[in-house]
Amino acid sequence: MNKKQTLIISALSLAIIVLLLLISTRLWFRADFSKNKSWTISAVSKNLSNEIPDQVRISYFVSDKLKTLYPFPEEIADIINEYVSYSGGKISFVERDPSKENLEARMQELGFPAQRIRTMEKDQTSFIDVYSGILIEYETRSEALPFVFKTDTIEYDLTSRILALVREKEKLLGVIIGDSAKTFEREYQYMHQYLSQAGYTIRPISPDGEIPDNISLLFVLGGGATLDDWMLYQIDRYIQLGGKAYFALNSTEINLNNGAQAAKSEDKGLLAMVASYGAQTESALVLDRVALPIIVPQSFFPMNYPFYVHVLPENGNAAHPITAKFTGADLYWANPLSLKEVANVEATPLFTTTEFGWLESENLAIDPQQSFLFTAEADATRGEKVLAAALGGTFPAYWRGKPKPLREGFTEELPPLPEEAAPSRVVVVGNAGAGFDFSMGNIDFLNNSFAGEQPNLEFLVQCADWLSNDDEILSIRSRAPFTGKLDRIIDETERLAAYSLSRIFCVFVMPLLVLALAIALMLRRKKEAAKEIENAL
Repeated sequence: MNKKQTLIISALSLAIIVLLLLISTRLWFRADFSKNKSWTISAVSKNLSNEIPDQVRISYFVSDKLKTLYPFPEEIADIINEYVSYSGGKISFVERDPSKENLEARMQELGFPAQRIRTMEKDQTSFIDVYSGILIEYETRSEALPFVFKTDTIEYDLTSRILALVREKEKLLGVIIGDSAKTFEREYQYMHQYLSQAGYTIRPISPDGEIPDNISLLFVLGGGATLDDWMLYQIDRYIQLGGKAYFALNSTEINLNNGAQAAKSEDKGLLAMVASYGAQTESALVLDRVALPIIVPQSFFPMNYPFYVHVLPENGNAAHPITAKFTGADLYWANPLSLKEVANVEATPLFTTTEFGWLESENLAIDPQQSFLFTAEADATRGEKVLAAALGGTFPAYWRGKPKPLREGFTEELPPLPEEAAPSRVVVVGNAGAGFDFSMGNIDFLNNSFAGEQPNLEFLVQCADWLSNDDEILSIRSRAPFTGKLDRIIDETERLAAYSLSRIFCVFVMPLLVLALAIALMLRRKKEAAKEIENAL
């Protein structure tokens, strides 16, 4: 090959590379080598084009500055591009930087507030405002994902929102707060925010009001001692019609006004009705060796308070969609659940205490200054305790054969129960929140004071998703990316051994392999050069 031919081939090769780069944005391709194909969208997402009559427009508002600091914006864009490549032209995608296009005012209107993050440049700390949000538009309707800073649930968020827009199905969530001392606006703001970001429209329902027929699912937070027959009948009828419900229940009352005291609370019928579905809330308090710490009054010393149960991820039911990606939960003065056999209903535990859990059912001593009383029943009751359960099937009507309740001042009768029950789903948690933390103020399993408790809120969203979605959509959320992080190894001996092995491999084995390869190539080239000289002679 002469010099001219070499230049021509080089020029053609360079032109081919340039052309490939120019069309790479249209001919999108990605190879997924992860263990369980975590970075490839599922068949449900790939087949969205079958349900989309018109075009769906996806806009990713992301700051260029954020892209230089973190890799996740590129990962998010890659995932959206995969939707586009499988949509057959039904999904379009554009990436925009609000700062460059002067869209800050528009971002506020759309519900995309800027997020302030800290950066380090030239040994100086500074704060910058960045955007990372997704707007999905279909015809005249739209859905917003205002905070997208990770890829864990991005496929579920995109697919579920697209289907909700196309099907014109609003995810309306009704909330009944049974504790008269609490209000939705004051105590449950963070729950509202978290569920709203997950795509739910929240509608508070007064305990003496009516349950609308158009709500997708119902949350009942407490109410064993307050909800009357009028509301209980409506809840039972809602479930008979196929409505999905989440119950957070307590069978004990915590009073800290005159010292720390606990007592069995009254049940006006809610606990009995839920028990007829298959999950009985027992009149006992759960304690566990794995617990959150508190500061003991007057002594100012921390102690693990066994009534503040810290549920570990490994105590979740990995086989159930709700807890397939369970990250733990924290419960305060919780009650155990007993699952009963009910015809046509399947009951499944969602998470439990450790094997070192136990109960208090007699004295109900909760004062941390009398901790010697906590273990009085430990030996007799030691073992795993069910704290949350999922029920599915056709539930028996609690009010079947009973007269419909009447309310003074109301002339209209409540509507009748359906002749046959429709399939439904129910989640029951033995913790509705109570009282005060001895060191941190007002607390609740779901309320504002524990806004940083992401696992509790994540569990709540998982419950809402399971209650309101098809199984195929929920399966997307249950796909856990395989991270392979060494710190996920629980056993300390195995973890240290893995650290040592990885250190040896990275520090010694890999460099030696590279060196050996280099030596092998050098020897090969010398051998070939010597052979060419020998042939020439």
